[in-house]
Amino acid sequence: MQSYTILTAPVEHRISEKNSDFLTFLQPVQNRDEAMHWVEQYRNRYRDAIHVCWAFVIGHTRQPEAQAFSDDGEPSGTAEL
Repeated sequence: MQSYTILTAPVEHRISEKNSDFLTFLQPVQNRDEAMHWVEQYRNRYRDAIHVCWAFVIGHTRQPEAQAFSDDGEPSGTAEL
């Protein structure tokens, strides 16, 4: 049986690049509904954000039970460092 890492506590990170602030939030979740709850929480918390990109993986990353993502219309290449 292969093991994998499970996020057990929230993580927050901020970086500024090219006059933009990029905020990262990781939240431990058990299902899509929990993940989407957090997306809405951050949309409400940062109402002035132009894009709220998100992703989730539930279960083992090699064979996830569920996964999804959205770039929220972020123009291609704008998040490159």
